[in-house]
Amino acid sequence: MLVSVPEIAISGKPEENRATSTTTGARVGLALRVAGPVEGAPRPLPALSSIKGVLFDIDGTLCNSDPLHLEVFRDMFAEIGFTGNGGKPIDEVFFQTHISGRHNPDITRELFPDWTEEQGRLFSEDKEARFRALAGNSMTTAITSTLHWYVGPPVISAQPFEHAA
Repeated sequence: MLVSVPEIAISGKPEENRATSTTTGARVGLALRVAGPVEGAPRPLPALSSIKGVLFDIDGTLCNSDPLHLEVFRDMFAEIGFTGNGGKPIDEVFFQTHISGRHNPDITRELFPDWTEEQGRLFSEDKEARFRALAGNSMTTAITSTLHWYVGPPVISAQPFEHAA
């Protein structure tokens, strides 16, 4: 059984226990069990009133913040004269290879091995502040409008606390 949620395809097969973003193709693990027989027969989803919580891999599925992160990194790298991309501004390929999906401390350690931990922390704080200013409420609005029907426990995220609305 396949259940479609905006931009997410969820397999109801317990042995798969995976979801796939229909926009990015990313596969994410789920903690989801649908009541009913397992033998491949279609099963109805539980009533919304019986759902106690929902976990979404929001960034990359319901929204995509990568273009905003790329823009901020590109601007900041240009300001400090970063030449790690063959002397050119960073592009999508460089971003996907060295930055996307990684935590800021890991990024700064790889790209700036001579920096102190404090320099990396200050760069990361500035980067996150610029990202928040650029993103504004646009991602929160998109996510809220998509999930307007669900009111429940808080969202769990690996992103810095400041990104939460």
